[in-house]
Amino acid sequence: MGRSLDDSERVVVLVKLRDGAKRPSFVTPRTEIAPRIFSAEIDARQLQKLQADPSVESMSLSQSLPLIK
Repeated sequence: MGRSLDDSERVVVLVKLRDGAKRPSFVTPRTEIAPRIFSAEIDARQLQKLQADPSVESMSLSQSLPLIK
């Protein structure tokens, strides 16, 4: 990412859940991409909590693509 995040900064994450796992209760999906994959907007302070959740297989920060004219 190249810069540090402020704890209150909102970030979009892509999350993949483990087989049979339920979505963490503190996360509200923004978009359901597949049965186990969704995006969510969370405070940066929640990143470590989400990463440590046993339901989460993997996660990544979403990045905006440059506008093509």
